[in-house]
Amino acid sequence: MPSLPAAAALTRLLARADRVADLLPRLHDHLVEVTGGRSSVLLQPEPRTGVLLATSGSHLDDLPRDGWLASPAEQRAVAQAHAGAAPVVIRQAAEVSPTLAARLGAPHALIVPLGDAQDPQGIALVGLDSDTPPGPPWDDTLAVADALVLALERARLHREADLQRAMRDLLDDFSRAASSAAALPGALGDVCRGASRLFSAEHATIWLHDRDARELVRAGAAGTGDDVLAGGALADAAAAALRSNRSELVDRGGEGNQPRYTLAVPLRGRRRALGALVIEGVHLAPGGSLDVVERAEEAGRQLSAALENLQLIEQVRQSHRELEDTFNSLADLVLVCDTVQQVRQVNDAMAARVGRPPRELPGTAASRWLGPALCALIDDVAGGAGALVQQVEDERLGGIFQAAVSPIRVADGRPSGIVLVARDVTERVRLQEDREDLQRRLAHADKLAALGKFVAGIAHELNNPLQGVLGHVELLRAANAFPPSIQREMRHVHREAERAAKIVRNLLVFSGSRRLDRRRLAPATIVSRVIALRTRALRERNITLVREVHAPLPFLHADPLMLQQALLNIVLNAEQAVADRGRIGIAVGLIEPGMVRIDVRDSGPGIPPDILPHVFEPFFTTKDVGAGTGLGLAIAYGIVLEHGGTLSAATHPDGGAVFTMTLPAGDAAPAPRRRRR
Repeated sequence: MPSLPAAAALTRLLARADRVADLLPRLHDHLVEVTGGRSSVLLQPEPRTGVLLATSGSHLDDLPRDGWLASPAEQRAVAQAHAGAAPVVIRQAAEVSPTLAARLGAPHALIVPLGDAQDPQGIALVGLDSDTPPGPPWDDTLAVADALVLALERARLHREADLQRAMRDLLDDFSRAASSAAALPGALGDVCRGASRLFSAEHATIWLHDRDARELVRAGAAGTGDDVLAGGALADAAAAALRSNRSELVDRGGEGNQPRYTLAVPLRGRRRALGALVIEGVHLAPGGSLDVVERAEEAGRQLSAALENLQLIEQVRQSHRELEDTFNSLADLVLVCDTVQQVRQVNDAMAARVGRPPRELPGTAASRWLGPALCALIDDVAGGAGALVQQVEDERLGGIFQAAVSPIRVADGRPSGIVLVARDVTERVRLQEDREDLQRRLAHADKLAALGKFVAGIAHELNNPLQGVLGHVELLRAANAFPPSIQREMRHVHREAERAAKIVRNLLVFSGSRRLDRRRLAPATIVSRVIALRTRALRERNITLVREVHAPLPFLHADPLMLQQALLNIVLNAEQAVADRGRIGIAVGLIEPGMVRIDVRDSGPGIPPDILPHVFEPFFTTKDVGAGTGLGLAIAYGIVLEHGGTLSAATHPDGGAVFTMTLPAGDAAPAPRRRRR
């Protein structure tokens, strides 16, 4: 066991020394004292080569930086000391190891092992003047050796603590600065400056692997010298580090006893290589490479974690931006709410539809923006109805929508919200309705055309015998050829024959068999003539007739008598539909340049939906038997069609029937649409 004074001195020294730089010279002095030596030097193995290099010494004129124990005999002595865990004396060192003797300045040498055979920490060399130093049990000498090991371990722990603190500060600064991909180059530049200081280097560069381009890109640099801007050697070092799992310390030469190194540190994430940190111009003191690789590994691990976290955050941000852009690029209206119809999120289309910025809608009630129909769908889905797709009309959003309402479920299947996707189909529905209406009108026109062809044939066949009957009856009446007893009956025959002839003429008008006598005609003139014809009859029935003419109106190129007949038939139909003290309105205006519109609206009961498709058919009437022939509206339809216009009927939303006549204006009127005969 070491002597009590020696043990107490070592304990006080280890406990009170603040810095290893102050501790090691004192321990060297203790070692020289307990061995009776002249000088001492501490040798530690270089981790890459195992060569023992001098790291500190005492009572030496010089501390050479190259290998000390290079001869086989010296290496055997070192191995013997570690194997026996006891000092080994090299007597007559001037003859056995002249270089060693010269460096120690003593004729003999003592090799003191540090650590044990399983974990050798190096050796301490003591220069001896006497070849009989204090012998076994070497307690005091080994006590100093243990103190040296503790001092070295303490130095290592201090270095690690300093490294951890420096790396933490550096990475904290990096994390604060690298808030986005745009700020990454500046943050990596700060890391490079910190790495240069941390490793006492001239400059540092960080290279990141671009997976899309499959190349290394310099993302940050700091330091001095042209090599910072040059790509060749540094890029090669970065590429080599990218393919490696360990940091590499490469000797680049140097001046004198100060070697110059390049330190290449791979940056690797959990699943892939991220890049490399290349530190150029690292100047190491003897033994300084003992922990530089470990420090580089630790720096690489922490920087890799920070970089990977930043990349993951950026990927999440990018994915969020893409999803948000996709969400807002949808032309459909999208609203996401919870199960109690509180809005969580809307896309730009929905926000624009309700006329509010998107940020104002979250947190509000969905019923504030949606009508009852859509809210009812959301309620059904919230109640467990599953996904629903339905066409609804929403007065709040102002249109007809194809709405798809679906539950949003979490991992365990519970509903966490509801998403509404509403596509505005108002225009499509309107076009579909217009298409169906056009198809109905075309079918009706085809039906009337076929009927007109049939009627025209019958009318022509009936007209000739009727004219013969009328002619003979008139001749016989003129010759007074009838006995007085049958003259009354013959007048009845003549009257009924005239009535039949009139029906035939009307049928010919409906079928388009009468040639039009077109003239330049003002629309207001036609209206005035019809009103003049019916004013007295309307006054007797207390029916108010209101005329509304929007001037100026273009002239029509039409047959005045035929057009007057058509409008008169429509007004007569309105009179019969209106009860006493009713109202008939005639409005004339333009619906587009070159197209005149005449509306006749009555205050009657309107037209039932089942009757509406048949109102223009010949002989179709809702009047009592004998009250009408069912040809009035059919004749009006045929006349308007012959003028190249259209005639339609509908029930007005406010009640009553409305007949709309459209006629082309001017000399550029289209050719009449004649039926085939």
